[in-house]
Amino acid sequence: MLTAIQAVGVDGIVLLKIAAGFNHAGPDVPVELDRNVLRAIRLAALFGITVIEPAGNGSVDLDAFPAFAHFNPLSPTFVDSRAVMVGAGQPFGETNDQWERASFSSFGARVDCFGPGLFIRAPGPHRTPTGTSGGRPGPLP
Repeated sequence: MLTAIQAVGVDGIVLLKIAAGFNHAGPDVPVELDRNVLRAIRLAALFGITVIEPAGNGSVDLDAFPAFAHFNPLSPTFVDSRAVMVGAGQPFGETNDQWERASFSSFGARVDCFGPGLFIRAPGPHRTPTGTSGGRPGPLP
């Protein structure tokens, strides 16, 4: 993270494409769960760097667990990393012109916005699994 801060410089943007495991299950929750990562993100914000962070793909309610109280803006222990936290969304409706939270996306009051989590066109022969970092291979809806 510190290398990315140096590389982009003031007013730069850093896109994190990782999440932390919750109960050793996988990339379920925001990586700022790690206090050292949280500090690094806050340091980036001090230098005017925008950090984009995935909410995770564990379908975890970030407001429901005491271990995540520092994520919740309504909690007295809230610590604002100043990252833009993004969850995964998916199209629905007859013409797929409406959006909702993807069932696999972690969510809660801290999540700032949702971006496409399915049917993302990406370059290269391999696409990442479903989630905030990439899309499921297949035709666009």
